[in-house]
Amino acid sequence: MTTLTKPTPPDSNSAYLRHWVPVQLQESDGSGQPWVNLPSGWAKITSIRNQWHLEGFSSGDLPVIRMHFRALVQGHGLLFLAQELCSGAWFRQVTLAPESVVQNPP
Repeated sequence: MTTLTKPTPPDSNSAYLRHWVPVQLQESDGSGQPWVNLPSGWAKITSIRNQWHLEGFSSGDLPVIRMHFRALVQGHGLLFLAQELCSGAWFRQVTLAPESVVQNPP
């Protein structure tokens, strides 16, 4: 069974609900345990799910290639992480609550 979804118009609030922010990630603490630095402090990554996709696109003259992961973080649940493979930088996906999105008055 195939499910079709309608694309969300770019002017809707959902365009603001998900974005990526830089995050520090320690890939090993010496014992092979990865940690991520969240606003509440360092948290242990208990498992990393399979890479869910790899994307490549151009940002100016430099290619941007990100590998995406699902990570189970102790005390925080599931987080979506991405690593920019050219620079090695890590990012986490932030989802804002709909009520926190600033709306323009009518």
